[in-house]
Order: sequence, then structure tokens, then C-alpha cells
Amino acid sequence: MPQNLVRREALHLNAAPPASPEGAAAVRELLHLLDAQRSMAKEVLRRLDLSSNETQALRFLAQARREQRTVTAKELCTMLNVTTATVTHVVDRLEALGDVERVINPADRRERVITATPAGVDKITAAYARYHQHCADVFGELAPAEAALLAETFAELAARIEGTATRP
Repeated sequence: MPQNLVRREALHLNAAPPASPEGAAAVRELLHLLDAQRSMAKEVLRRLDLSSNETQALRFLAQARREQRTVTAKELCTMLNVTTATVTHVVDRLEALGDVERVINPADRRERVITATPAGVDKITAAYARYHQHCADVFGELAPAEAALLAETFAELAARIEGTATRP
């Protein structure tokens, strides 16, 4: 099967399309955006030579460092929704690469916390910089009312997908 046909399959809506042509175009572009985001995520994993769990962990730990928060292995298990054995493997690999380190918890010296190293923060920041800059640029160019409408629309769609929508 041709690759371009397979690639476009993600752009198909498996439901009745919206009634208006504008609504249908919005759905098409949303599916296109999601496909582009998936492609970007795959490229980031390839460039970093990290697994999905390793990348998510490093992003989480880098953000925690920026916010000056500590993260325990248990918290990392919860965030990744994996077992302690998996987190141990993920942290071991990231530590071997110099991206994270285990340090004594300043609040409880009996416990160790996991923190991103400055090199790890730089690595993950650089990997996502272009994508995040595109988001900032496009949304920054919107009029406040347009940005507010998009934020409301995204929030409603996310709530419906998560099953917590307040409107039918």
C-alpha cells in the first residue's frame, strides 16, 4: 500500500462529519494538526534516541527543575502510569546519559529524589523548541477574542473526549 495513502489514514473522521463546511474544514485541520504532532513526536524520539517513557520522564523532570520542585520515583510512576521497575529502568538509563540524577531529598534526608541535570533540561528544551515556538508564534498572532474562542473550543473538546463535558 502506498505510504502517502497510509499516512493520510489518520486524517479520516470515523464519525458523521459536522453539518457545516466550515465545521468539516475545522475537523480536517484538527486531524492534520494531530498527525503533524505525532510525526514531530516520533522525530523527537528518534533524534534523542530515547523511548517514549524516557522522553516523558525527562520533560516532567525538566519542568519540575524549572519550578524548583522535587520529584520522587513514586510520583514519576504515577505520572508515567508505569511500575516501579519501569521507572527504575527509565531513571537508570537517563542517569547513565547524564540527563538526570538521584539526590538526597532536602526535605527528608532519608529519601532520594530525581532531578533533571542542566544538560538534561537543555537537551529536552532544544528537542521541543521549534514545535513550542511555532505554537507561541501562531497563538500570539491571534486577536484576544480569537485566542479565547480557541481555548474554549479546545477545552470543550478535551472534556468531551475525557467524558467530563458539561454540555451535551
